[in-house]
Amino acid sequence: MNHEVQEKLKEFLEAYGWVYRFDGQNIFYSGWRSLNRNYSLRVQLNESLLFFEVKLLSLSELVLEKHRRSILEFILRLNKQISTIKLGIDDEECVVLLAEVFSEQLTYDYLTKLLGIIGYYAEKIQEQILARVHELSIVDHRSHRYLI
Repeated sequence: MNHEVQEKLKEFLEAYGWVYRFDGQNIFYSGWRSLNRNYSLRVQLNESLLFFEVKLLSLSELVLEKHRRSILEFILRLNKQISTIKLGIDDEECVVLLAEVFSEQLTYDYLTKLLGIIGYYAEKIQEQILARVHELSIVDHRSHRYLI
């Protein structure tokens, strides 16, 4: 079963025009470029599921500790608003966009729709989180002006 899914995914990614790297086991690496940045896509297979993951941004690099809770709450609210995909935080403190699908659902049409949804939300959610981080830093900056 897993070998069949691997071959289908290879065929579909090639037909979609995406370059990929396969680790020889169960993980595909690919991605795309938008106007603003590159996005890396990781697809892991097991016997019954495909797990799609895109790293959006690093919390430890962008968010001051005092704003961490506010940003995490913001991410949770975003997670509630979106469908088909979900947001998480990985072991490296990166915000990740995730999708899981049953292997038996994998068709070319389904994959192209899913990749479109992943691409749309990756860009939109990253913009929203960065805007929220920016808002917090402006508030933080303004509050420091009055500490003279």
